[in-house]
Amino acid sequence: MIPWRMIFQSTLVYAVLTVVINKIISNEFGYNTILQGIVTGLVVSVVFFTFFPRMAKYTTKKLGASIPGVELDEGESLHFKGGANHFKGIEGVGGMLTLTNKRLVFRSHKFNIQNHQQVFGLNEIKDLSLDGRKIFYKVFKMTLLNNETHKFVVDDPSSWIEKIRLQQQTMAS
Repeated sequence: MIPWRMIFQSTLVYAVLTVVINKIISNEFGYNTILQGIVTGLVVSVVFFTFFPRMAKYTTKKLGASIPGVELDEGESLHFKGGANHFKGIEGVGGMLTLTNKRLVFRSHKFNIQNHQQVFGLNEIKDLSLDGRKIFYKVFKMTLLNNETHKFVVDDPSSWIEKIRLQQQTMAS
């Protein structure tokens, strides 16, 4: 799905920036400058919002293949898996997030400074919410029973939250 709204907004921003930069650098302003900004912004936006997400998914699949899988315990089954970044301080550690019927597991890939694996029992999770403070990131925040918080950048955070809650409900019943 192409995010037309984001393409429109970024095209406008690019056009305004082109006009301002042209005015500052060459003291030139006119319809050609505005048209140049709109056309360039449109091309850059379409490429950015269509090509890069596809490239990210391809790269995630390649990197995901190099991340060893989560070993399942007896009676445990895999329900969902996808590329994710786990925020550790200021670094968004890239890796794979795996949801089973008993736990949520994050395992980083080898291209990080802070390589790690972290396991969260579904019964340890107190709250899940979207973190709306990030403009370009798709983040969900997880709060544990001990009030420790973890943030994950994923493709569809609402879907992750829904799937985790569903597994928690299934586990409780």
